[in-house]
Amino acid sequence: MVLTKVPCEICSLADLRIIHRHHIIPRVDSRCHNGINNLACLCPNCHSLVHAGEIVILGVYLSTSGRCLVWFKKDEDPPFQQQFWIVKENPLVVTITGDSDDLVDENCQ
Repeated sequence: MVLTKVPCEICSLADLRIIHRHHIIPRVDSRCHNGINNLACLCPNCHSLVHAGEIVILGVYLSTSGRCLVWFKKDEDPPFQQQFWIVKENPLVVTITGDSDDLVDENCQ
């Protein structure tokens, strides 16, 4: 199954001509696959920020409204506790420290 290009799942930029497909689990990781649950549609700017570590993608989650890319900026708290992350050992996912008991998912409402 192929992920159809949609506007950037982070900033909503709608120019589909420049949208990139990004592997959430990096291609160097043996767990990487090309399924739609491991791909995100990103504009070039957001794609660069993800690879620079400024934006952290936790994964793709299904909600009642459909597919939802869950992400946060590195200087913000994640939307929910790390124990609920799909990819817990991704080398590109930062380790969160501190109390995260009250985190909620704000990206998928």
